Amino acid sequence: MAKLRVFGANRTEGSFAAKITSRIEMDTQDSWQINYSKPSRTFASYSGMRKDRILCARAVAPCHDAIG
Repeated sequence: MAKLRVFGANRTEGSFAAKITSRIEMDTQDSWQINYSKPSRTFASYSGMRKDRILCARAVAPCHDAIG
């Protein structure tokens, strides 16, 4: 049986790019093999595998870097 898990987070400080870089590093340290990564100034997408699991992450920056 397949499962879909969704995660959301609010960005409260720091740049979008730094947050995405940090997320990818954390996932890599957690044994995920990241084999696709496409970050940009306004969105990011990356994916990878760990054993029999697939990770697919997407993120969108707040409008005009707004918080709230």
